[in-house]
This record gives sequence, C-alpha cells and structure tokens, in this order.
Amino acid sequence: MRARERTPIGIDLGTSSIKAAQLARTRTGWRLAASAIYSRLDGEDALSAAEMDRLLGVLDRAGCTGDTAVLGAPKSMLLTALVDAPPKSSGAPVEQICAAEFTRMYRLSPGGCQMHLVEVPSATSRINTSQMSINGLSNTDAERLIAPFDNAGIIIEAIDLGAEARCRASHPVCAQGDELTALLDVGASGIGLSVFREGESVYHRWLTGAGVGRLVEAVCRSLSIQPAAARVLVGRVGLIAPTCEGLDSVTVTRVLSLSREYAEGLFHDILRSLAYVLDRFPGESVSQCWLIGGGAGIPGLAAFLTEFAGLEINALTPEQCGVAGGGLAESTSLVTAVGHAMWGYNDAA
Repeated sequence: MRARERTPIGIDLGTSSIKAAQLARTRTGWRLAASAIYSRLDGEDALSAAEMDRLLGVLDRAGCTGDTAVLGAPKSMLLTALVDAPPKSSGAPVEQICAAEFTRMYRLSPGGCQMHLVEVPSATSRINTSQMSINGLSNTDAERLIAPFDNAGIIIEAIDLGAEARCRASHPVCAQGDELTALLDVGASGIGLSVFREGESVYHRWLTGAGVGRLVEAVCRSLSIQPAAARVLVGRVGLIAPTCEGLDSVTVTRVLSLSREYAEGLFHDILRSLAYVLDRFPGESVSQCWLIGGGAGIPGLAAFLTEFAGLEINALTPEQCGVAGGGLAESTSLVTAVGHAMWGYNDAA
C-alpha cells in the first residue's frame, strides 16, 4: 500500500454532475477526508477551461489537498468488445491477439489505444477458448481528457474504469457469500450493471439510454419545464408520492406516473441483462441487488424494484461499504468517485 496521508482525488465525470472524493486511511479503515458533488456546466466528456476552473474552486472549498488525481473514463469515450481468444493456460500471447483484433475492429493504428483486458469467467466450460472483455480509450481521447488537468498542474495518476471503481468501493458488501450479487449504477445517461460471484466481479455491462435522464426528459416534456426543475421534482416525488408542500396534486400525480413507468422499464432492462448472466452460470440465482448512483436516491425506487423483481434491492452508500465520515459518505452518488480514489491501494494491507 502507498505510504501517504491521503489518496489522490477520485473524480467521476458524469454527464450531468461531477463527483469528487479523497480518502484517508485510519487504524479502523477508510475515512472520507473531502468530497463534493455538483452539476456540470455542459455535458461534454473532457472539461472545458471554464469547467476546469470551477472544479478547482470546488475541490479547494471541499478541503481536497495534493496535486494528484485518478480520473474516471467517460463512458461515451470508451471502446468496448468481447473477443474470443485462446485460454491463458495455453501459453498463447492472449493480450497481443486481443489487441490486434480490437484495433482491427475499431480501425485504430497499432499502439493508438490504451486497453484493459479481463477474462470473462463462466461456470460452463468452453474447450480451447476463452472470452476476453476489452475496454479501450484512444490515445487522442486520453490526451484530450488529461490536458485540462495538466494545464492546471494536477497530475493524473490513472484513467480508471467506472465499472472497476464501483466494484472496488462496494467489494466489502457485494463480494460476500457464494451467490450472485448484482450492483446497479443508476446514472443520468445509462445504467452500469456489475455482478459478483464468490467474491469476484464476473460481469459488467453498460445499458445506454436506461439512465434516470430518460425520466427527467419525460417530466420536462410532460410539464414543459427545464431539466433542473424536472430533476428536483423527480427527487421530491419519486415513486411513493410523499407529502409535497407547494406542489399541486396534478403535478405530483403526473410525476408519480412517469416515475413508475420509468421504473418498470428499468426493471425489464435489468431482467434481460441478468438473464444473460444466469445463462453463463446455470443453476445459480441472484440473491441480492444494490443500487448506487444519483438515480438510486429516487424516493421509493428500491422498494418498487424489490416488489417487481422478487429479490431484495437496496441503495448502497460509501458509509455502508466501510468509508466513515458522514455527510456525503451517505450519498449513493459518491460510490464510484470513492472507488477511483481507492485505485492502486491494497485493501488487504
């Protein structure tokens, strides 16, 4: 484990908000030393000069220290593929084979992309072959992503995968037991699904277009309001329609209806993805599901999905994963940023 008082700043660049977390190691475990969540000025992947200036101010006010950070790779920049390759036990140059196939698929020049390869586990044996999950980021996009931080004097120690970060942070909870456990990152633009089996993450998938932004857009159209106002309404009404002072019954009823319609669609999206996972692990079942991300905080979403799915579904926060500190440690939105901050650390130490 690194010998330093604080981790680098973990930065999660979402399409609608930016989340940042910095941790400190104590005798009893991780502590959230500084954190921030705030709305983006625009939805671009790389930060503009104005957004970079704003981020620096936010980090300073939040109490972040040091000049290093771990940056999450925006999902819209990621190139992904599932490639058949010889098993690693064969002694074949699996990484070179996958790299050649990946660059061919995306018409990239050799060495023009940074790649992360993981063998996809399966309970069903496949003779003389294995499947490799590949995530790549072109060098051009990586340089564009890093440039604003470089100009501001911040050293990017790594560009991290969101799927790896959320699994890293949630491991103390999601990796318990022998049964399959699902982790859902309900973001603005999509849903990140990860599945744990016997203590290891065995499956990742990003469901484009399934995010809570779809619900926000529906509320905007229905009530002819701006996205910021729609997000506030969704956060207040959700799927349980609590007493909403200052809101008329027509508005509450309409938002409630749209929220439940979104949740039903989300359930079917999740079901289709889990069906693929269960096909790879015949005879097994998903015992529990956890929700993180901004959408996980929608009132009543976890309870609604629990009723539909017939399995226990709960929201998950950094605090529940063993990160002390209160405040934003209780936010489902901060889990991935916390995972980025943990990059490079050995939690067994």
